[in-house]
Formats: sequence, C-alpha cells, structure tokens
Amino acid sequence: MGTRTTRLLTAALILGGALGCAPAGGSAVRVQISSDMRTMVPGIDAADGLTSGILLHLVEGLVAFGETGDVKPLMAEAVQVSPDGLSYTFQLRKGLRFHNGAEVTAADVEWSWGYFMRQGEWRCQREFDGRGIAKVVGVRVEDPLTITFILDKPNAMFLATMARPDCAMAPVVHKSSLSADGTWARPVGTGPFRFVEWKRGEYVRLHRFEEYVSREGGVDGYTGSKQVFIDDLYFVVVPDTSTAIAALKSGAIDVIPYLSPSEYSALKDDPAITMSVTPNMGMITLLFQTRDPLLKNDTLRQALAAAVDTERLAAAASDGLARRNNSVVPSSSAYHTAVHDEGYRYDPVLAKRLLAEAGYKGERLVIRPTSAFRGATMSRSSPSRCFRPPASTSHWRSWSGRRSLRGIGTAAIRSAPFPIPRNSTRPLGIKPFWGAKTSSRRRSGKTGRRSL
Repeated sequence: MGTRTTRLLTAALILGGALGCAPAGGSAVRVQISSDMRTMVPGIDAADGLTSGILLHLVEGLVAFGETGDVKPLMAEAVQVSPDGLSYTFQLRKGLRFHNGAEVTAADVEWSWGYFMRQGEWRCQREFDGRGIAKVVGVRVEDPLTITFILDKPNAMFLATMARPDCAMAPVVHKSSLSADGTWARPVGTGPFRFVEWKRGEYVRLHRFEEYVSREGGVDGYTGSKQVFIDDLYFVVVPDTSTAIAALKSGAIDVIPYLSPSEYSALKDDPAITMSVTPNMGMITLLFQTRDPLLKNDTLRQALAAAVDTERLAAAASDGLARRNNSVVPSSSAYHTAVHDEGYRYDPVLAKRLLAEAGYKGERLVIRPTSAFRGATMSRSSPSRCFRPPASTSHWRSWSGRRSLRGIGTAAIRSAPFPIPRNSTRPLGIKPFWGAKTSSRRRSGKTGRRSL
C-alpha cells in the first residue's frame, strides 16, 4: 500500500521543522488544487486523494504512519498490546483540544469510532467489522485518557489499518461536527488547522489552530512535530496546470503541489521558483492478467520481467527523476533491505530461453495504460526482440472494469483476443520503479530560498 500517496507536500511549507526557516507570522499561503474538494466528511469513499489531503490538516487519529512507513502514536501517548494480542490500549496525550476548545477525552474517541463504524461510507468500516482485516468486538473507556479496543482474534495489521490516511487515520472528531439533525456539518477535529470556509469551485480556507498541541521531536511523516507558522491556508481550484504555472509566476498562488517531469524540467532553472522532488511510496506497475490462457504461465511472466529494461523505462518515464525498484517494498520503507535491491535484471538472452521453455509462439500481447502511464509500453522501453509488439491502447477502465488500482502510472498486459473477466486484474510481476512527486513554489521574502 502507498502510505505517502496522499501525504501533503504543502505541509513542508506551512509546518515547521521540515524547513530551514518559516514564513513570517500572519501570512497566508495559497496552494493550487486541480479539482474541488469532494466532501467534508473525512475518510469516506467519496473522498479522493486531494480531498483527503485537505482534510488531514483538520483531523488526526490515535496512530499514524511515520516517514519510513512504520506505525507510530499520534494522538496517543503510548499503545499497549495485551499478551494474547486481543486488546489494544491507547493512552491519550494530555492537553489535546478540539477546534471548539473542548478537551479530548477517551469518551470522544469512543463516540468517533461508533459514528464512523455506523457511517456506511467510511472506507475502513469493512476492515473492522469482520469483512476485511479485523473485527473489533468491543471498545471500552478505562478512564478519561485511556481507551481499549478489543478484537475477536489477534491481527498484526490492526494498527496499520488504523493509520491508513485514506481512511483519515480513524479520525477523532467532536460531536459538534454534526448538525442538530444528525447530518455532517464540518470536521471539528484536533489538527493544526481548523476549517473556515469552502466556496465550492473556488477555494477551501483553513486557519491555524492556536491551541494545537504538537508532538515533540522532528518531522516524521504524518506524526512528529507540526509547528504552524502561517495564519491562513487556501486551497485554490485551478484545474489547468499551465494556468497554475502562470499564476505561480505572477504571485497569484504560492504552491503547485504536483508537476509532471516535463513541467519540472521546464521550471527548474527559473530563479524565482523553488522546486522540490519528493519520493513517494506509490507504485508504477505493469499488471499481468493471470486468468489469461497465455499469461497464466509463470515461466512466460518471468520472461517478460527479463525482457523489460526497467532502468531505461524509469528514466524515460520520469525524465530521470525516478529510479527503478523491482521490489514491492518502497526504498524509503523501514523494511527495505539490500535483498530488495537485487530484483530482476534486463536480460534478453534469458528472456528468449524462458520463452522457449514456456512454449511461446509469437502470440500478440496487449498493454492497457492508464492516462498517467500512456505510451510507456514494453516496446518503447526496449527493442522488441522477443515478443510481438502491443497492438492496442484502449481505455483502461473499459478493459479492467470499475476497480482500477489507486496509484500512479499503472498499465496492464494480456494476450489478445482473450475476453477479460471483470475485476480480475492483479499485480503479479513487473513493478518497474517507484515514482517521485515534483512540486514548485514561488520564492518570496517571506519564505526564503528553500526546498519543500
């Protein structure tokens, strides 16, 4: 799972500790977003990555992912697991407050958990009600700052699922987040910013939360130190990147969080703009259709892996900004080791031998790219010495069904003309490289010359 695909590049600009210096007090930062926020409810199915990124300025959970992908306390001071693995006891940090000034208690955690577990749209509900990762059979308030979650059986993924940013880290919110009729009004959370205004189609405005209690230490992913140095944060809807770049140069906006490699290359030498390249844990992949009568052969899939020059593919697709990683474990992960760096290598001689062993007779292969990966096909990454080249680039969703992967740059490969069962594509082989996010911001006297 990509644990940083929704992590905010803007956080490095507005939160202290990540940068050498900070914007002057009383300032405002305007961040471009390519589309409007979809919902005010954190962690529900309707929330895309952009929406989650905005709302995670407002809400927090008991635990969160650190910089290297391991789970660490956020609102919790400590977490204790019972010897039998069935109980997780969270001790809350003292002095935490909601945006309305109310002190956070274990009862608030219990209420929030109950609300989201009853909320049919919460993305992680199915992970905790027995249909997915775990089943929480009880939540018990021990004292005002202590709460225990009880599972039906031990589960090593419980805390990691609690920390998922796409589920808003199982957010703890105040009851006043709801209107008098019980419908959601706005998130009253504990994050470093509080909600002010959402002018649909134009901007979302947040204001610094003066009573925010940051964790001590340095910046560490979604947890760690979060010192705020600006008063107002605007997320401004500018769908067209060219328009956003013009606005950045004119000073109408301050940050463009995401740029393509070609846009990065065009802007990197502009002395008025500070550029940043930030590694992320999202995968750019080739997926094998394993129900395909040809590609169900393990040896053939090994031949495909040997036939793709992933070094060249990574360099070409990213303008040299990314490097290949043939492991499913991100290079920045705490669990990445030298073993994961070994991977497979481009070896056309080995590919031909494996093809012969697999009984390949020149059948046509088809690669279906997403829009983010369009054109980056096997035949472009290396000369087609072994396989008949791809013959089609029809739209991904029309071929794979509704459920495509939540990631950047995904392509899938199958033989033709085999009909594809719905929702049957699985990642089973080539994972060419891990991407890099690029962003830019306009330099000013307030922010100084520094990187995100």
